[in-house]
Amino acid sequence: MTAIAARIMHAKGAYRCPGNNGYTYLIFRDIAFADLPTPGKEKLQIKCETHGTASATFICEHLLADPDQRWFSQEPDLENPWPDSWCSACDVLFQEQDDWNEQNEKNLKIKLLCHYCYQAFRAKSPQQ
Repeated sequence: MTAIAARIMHAKGAYRCPGNNGYTYLIFRDIAFADLPTPGKEKLQIKCETHGTASATFICEHLLADPDQRWFSQEPDLENPWPDSWCSACDVLFQEQDDWNEQNEKNLKIKLLCHYCYQAFRAKSPQQ
């Protein structure tokens, strides 16, 4: 039954987990490597003229010129509270390739900000 379910669902693999009252059968539809934190790997630190030493963040030039617009990025989380961000014009480039790569990054002009400036600029966005 596990093999049939795996075949129908285009699974990458299956596993039988032993338990106290029998077995549990699992199928894997997607396999990916987990991002493990690298010991000693810290955020890049920069010196901001306004805020002093802070973490580096990256946004497109359009957000720097006009932060009062929609920001596109991954969701902020504990690992990356200030994700790289871009505007709707740059998002068109992203959507064409469904990823950032050498081809569409040629047209992207990235600007460096400290995380304090990033937070202040992003707070001006209407979606926040």
